[in-house]
Amino acid sequence: MSTVLVVGASGQLGSTIVAALLEAGHRPHALLRENATLPEGLAEHVDVEVCRGDLGDLSSLHAACSRADVVISTASAIMPKKGDRFGADEVAHYENLLTACGQQRVEHFIYISAFSTVDDDLVPEFVIKRQIEGLIAASGLRYTIFRAAAFMDIYFAAMGSEAPLRGVRKPTLKRGFWLTRLFLALSSGLLERRGVALVPGKGSTVHRFISIKSVAVFMVRAVDLPGGANRTLELAGPQSLCWDDIVSIYARQLGRRVRCLHLPIWLFKVLAVLMARVSPAGANMMRIFAMLGTHDYNPAPSPALHAFCLPLEQAEEYITRQLAQPLREASREPR
Repeated sequence: MSTVLVVGASGQLGSTIVAALLEAGHRPHALLRENATLPEGLAEHVDVEVCRGDLGDLSSLHAACSRADVVISTASAIMPKKGDRFGADEVAHYENLLTACGQQRVEHFIYISAFSTVDDDLVPEFVIKRQIEGLIAASGLRYTIFRAAAFMDIYFAAMGSEAPLRGVRKPTLKRGFWLTRLFLALSSGLLERRGVALVPGKGSTVHRFISIKSVAVFMVRAVDLPGGANRTLELAGPQSLCWDDIVSIYARQLGRRVRCLHLPIWLFKVLAVLMARVSPAGANMMRIFAMLGTHDYNPAPSPALHAFCLPLEQAEEYITRQLAQPLREASREPR
């Protein structure tokens, strides 16, 4: 089995990938910054090797990549932790990582990117992702890039649901910057406890939402799948659902009426302008919500994904699974 270096292993997706690698029989190496930790259950696992390093430190990347057959990268400064700046040096950091991978003869580079729209240039995160995709394609490495649809785990929580945070050891929204933590403090549980769902726009835009668990399994499967290299794949969920459809699923699972509070798109756009200077990460978030409330993301299933032979978790399955989790405080990244 392959030795796989996971860059961004302390995050929600990264740690899920580490667990999926173990289940698939691979040897995961986790690249962590000095103060970062793996979730409980992985941190002490005998088959997980921790490598200390930083994307800004090329020598540490050489050391981490020296024993890796495959690198899976989820690292991003888009939702920064305390002390980080939004998107700071992310492109330059990926130049470092790709240089180390090339010089250490890494066999395959697997990257998670964002879904594509005709207005990518309106969202700073998407602009950065596309730049990194270009670097990967030009690196000379074998690569697989997944452009993933909106994560159920993130955007269902943004609707005011506490369920996506249940049982999650490293929730992205709780390790993010001050605005995400403030938003969660004000809105988490609004859907389950008060029967109110926060919906961007009119609730009619259609998306193929995907769970982080599904994304992780696909990225791990790409490690071994022959013929899956040097491709950029749109990775979307199994259903075409609008926001109001998601609210209906919640109502059915909770056995209660859930009202949609439709937030106007102009509000997100105004907030993005106002926050651009004081909180670039917050402005980026507002632009994403505006995008999700105005642009459908409903790609046809890619024939290339059929070779993966993997089922995708449906929204109702995900919501049912998360509502069944015990209600307890999710762990946070140390600050």
